[in-house]
Amino acid sequence: FMKQIVKRSRDEYNELQLRNTTLQKEVSLRTSDLKKANSELKKTNFELEKINEERTNAFVNIIHETKTPLTLVNNYLDEYISNHKETPELSVIKNSVHKLSKDIGNIFDTERLVKGFEVYDHQQVTNFSQILQDNVLLSRPFFEKKGIIFSDNIENEVYIKADPRAIISIVNNLFENAIKFSSTDGKVHII
Repeated sequence: FMKQIVKRSRDEYNELQLRNTTLQKEVSLRTSDLKKANSELKKTNFELEKINEERTNAFVNIIHETKTPLTLVNNYLDEYISNHKETPELSVIKNSVHKLSKDIGNIFDTERLVKGFEVYDHQQVTNFSQILQDNVLLSRPFFEKKGIIFSDNIENEVYIKADPRAIISIVNNLFENAIKFSSTDGKVHII
């Protein structure tokens, strides 16, 4: 009886040893496979980041190349206005060119922000009234074209402590949304 117990114990021990060895080999194999997969994943992530960076750089370069002709258009427009009188239509064109220039600046600001650079200086004093008045002048034709009843009552000389580029961006967005989301015969009042 004792011999059977000892034999059975030895057999169980040998089987456990065999299973342990097999298990260690399987863990080692899976760990190796996992390390390879992790290495390949890191390589793929690096390649995707590189492609994304190249795409972003190409986009920023295109935007930069757009800024140069836009500046030329603006300069020639200024010259034309100084030689002739400024009409309401030319004023709208001038403001639209100015808005495009600001939007291009915003794209550059976004890229600087993504790369961790400081974008805005909110210690500046900004003429908020002037920003609103400029946007009213630029947006009025669009409100009228869409049939939106538009009025304004902007107090003069209201100053705020904020970066003017940030405020211009916010105000542009508000005006664009007012035009976009107001129905015909809707009312928008800027005060």
